[in-house]
Formats: sequence, structure tokens, C-alpha cells
Amino acid sequence: MPQGSTQSPQQAAASGICSALHRAYRDLRFYPPDHPMARQSVDGLVGAVALFMEKWGDITFAVEEAVLLFEGEAVYTHDASRDNLAFLMFRDGVRALSLHTGIETPEIEALVDCLAHADDLAAVEHDLVTAFWEQDFAHVDYRVADPFLGGEVLREGMIDALRETVLHRLEEGVVPVAADRSTPLGRLRSVEPTKISDESLQLTAQEMERGERAVEGVSEVLQDFAEVMLELAASAPITASDDALAESMTAVAAAYLDDGSIDGFSFLLGRLEHMEAEGWCPPGYVGSIVGEAVTADHLKHLLKDLDQAQTEEVKRAEGFLLSLRQWIISPLLEILADADDRNVRKSVLAVLGAEGGVPWEELEPFLRDPRWYVVRNAVQLAAAAKHVGLTEHTQRLLGHADGRVRREVLRALERFGG
Repeated sequence: MPQGSTQSPQQAAASGICSALHRAYRDLRFYPPDHPMARQSVDGLVGAVALFMEKWGDITFAVEEAVLLFEGEAVYTHDASRDNLAFLMFRDGVRALSLHTGIETPEIEALVDCLAHADDLAAVEHDLVTAFWEQDFAHVDYRVADPFLGGEVLREGMIDALRETVLHRLEEGVVPVAADRSTPLGRLRSVEPTKISDESLQLTAQEMERGERAVEGVSEVLQDFAEVMLELAASAPITASDDALAESMTAVAAAYLDDGSIDGFSFLLGRLEHMEAEGWCPPGYVGSIVGEAVTADHLKHLLKDLDQAQTEEVKRAEGFLLSLRQWIISPLLEILADADDRNVRKSVLAVLGAEGGVPWEELEPFLRDPRWYVVRNAVQLAAAAKHVGLTEHTQRLLGHADGRVRREVLRALERFGG
């Protein structure tokens, strides 16, 4: 175990958790769970975790082949590979382990038990990730790199989303029925089957080819995850926008944005829009997924290289944003206010100014922003949308300290006829 006077108090506490985890893992390998030695070591781990979280909250360890890292510093290592917790997790694909505030003693016991019996899992064709997955931890997250899929990493939470979706859809197992097409009959309800042809829900050869092109360059894990989600979505009708499947679809859509894959996101969106149009999911289902997935942070990932992009790429990005515009006005306004790059602001401004402009209630707060360029852009958008509410702010804005704002206000007044 790494020790040293250069460790910060937080790193020392993280190292203490690792020491307690190793001790509990070792004792559970040699003693039954109710043995005093095993009980004492597990209680010591529970206490170390509770003490850390009381002071600093959640903790995440990066997993390397023989070392656990906390905030880039080694806090655990062990010479013998067979007894090295980092090696056990790394071998089975775990690349990070997170413990969240609120974790309870049974979860910690289950986590240690999985590690203690990691070498026994091969006999039943399991691995550590499978054991973690079956535990359905509420306060433990882990990132996974699957060696059979090129070492790509599944983001934290995506495994849980997949698990919940699979279990939920397996429980449904119902004959497809139409949403909102039933008629009351006493206390019973008569339901007419939805007249949807199987062909309309199957991917054509052209769509499959387009889908393969769409995900080209994106991680194999993400591609497989998206395909699983679409297969599940086609297995039974979706009855509500808060269906467990929505969480997984949102995770996939957000991951496409983080990977900069416009084609991948568009392909997924196209399939979902087709399903909503056919009545296979409730109205607004696509909008709820896009609204959750397309946050300002995810859009920043997509737009981060726009200043170095060719004209065709810029137009393509703007066209993509336009296709989502009805659902993403708020994150676009946030980017417009915070983006440092002039080209990004220009593209976002063009998208916001299209199709009737920005609703006044979302735009008005930006007229009081302390940054001159935010106010100028807000005035420009208000004038383009012909929001008469802007006239109530003109006297104040004509006295703005920055001349560029004053000039934009004068242009706006001209558009309103003086």
C-alpha cells in the first residue's frame, strides 16, 4: 500500500479505504462472512468509507493493471497479482470504481464478497462485471472496458440503464396494443390491436447500411448498445414517456453527442421518430429523450472544434441543430451566453434566429446580463422575432455602457418602425 508524507488528507483517507478493502477481501476469502475476523474487517471498511464521505462525499478510484488511483495518485498496490484487487478488477474489464454517498453496509459487504470470489467465477462462466451487474448496486458505479469489443469503455450508469431496460421489457412481455384506442365497457376495457405491419418496424437493407455508416468511427460498445435498445423498443409498445427504455435511449443519444457522431444520433432519432409516428410510443416520447440528452455540456462536445471546421462541416452542424431546434432552445441559449469561440456563437445565433425565433420569456433575462455581447445577441434575437416586449427595455439599453449594444438597439427600433 502506498504511504507517504506527501499525501493530502483526502488521499490518505482514500488509501485507508483501499487498505481496509484489501483486508476485508483477504479475510472473506479465508473465513465465512459471520466469522469474527471477517466481521471485524468488513466493519472497518464500512467505517473508513463513512468517515471519508462525511468529509468529502463520493469517491472514485481509477483502476489500472496493478494500481488503484485517486485523483491521479496511486493509493493502492500489492505485489502478488493474484491478491491484487486492482489486477482482479482490471483483468475482468473494470476501469473505474465509484462509491456514492448513502452507500449502506449490505452493499459494501456484497462488493467485498464479489471481489473475494472473483477467482471462482470462471468455473460458472461468469466474471466480476457480471457479478457486479447481478448485485444491482444502488450506490456503486463502475466503468467497464470489454476486451471482446476492442477495449472500449462503457460510461458509468449505462450498464445500470441497460439492466433496468432489459428487466423491464422482459416483464412486459405483452401483445402489442394501440395506445389510447380502447373504449370503456363497464369496469373492463375493450382493446383493439394496433394495425401495424411487421415490415414497418423492421430495418430495411438500406436502413441497416445507413445505420452501419452512421456508427462508423463510434465505439463498438455504443453501437451494440444502440442496437439492443432499438431491438427492445420494437418488441412491445411503449406506454409512457417515463418508460425505463427512455433512460437507456437518453444515455445512447448523449453518448453519440459526446463522440461527435451526428450520423449516429440522427440515425437513432430517425428510428424513434418513425416509431412515434406509427403509434408505437406515446406522443412527445422523442422530444422527452432529446430534451434530456441534448444538454449544453453535450452540445459543447459536439461544437468544440467548430472554429477549425470547413464550411461544409459548419453547415452540417448547423443543419443538425436546426433539426433539433424545437427541443434545445434553452441549452442553445446557455451556449450562446458562455461560448468563448466566435464561430460557435455565430452558428448558434443563426439556429436560434430561425423558425420564428426564441420565445420572449426565455430571451428576456439575457437583456440584463452583465456581458455586453450577451445583451447584444439577445437584442438581435428579440428584434428578429419582433418581440414587442423589447420596447420596454430600450430606454435602459440606449444608455448601455457599450456602444455595440446601443447600435443594436437602434437597429431593432428601426425594424419596429422607429
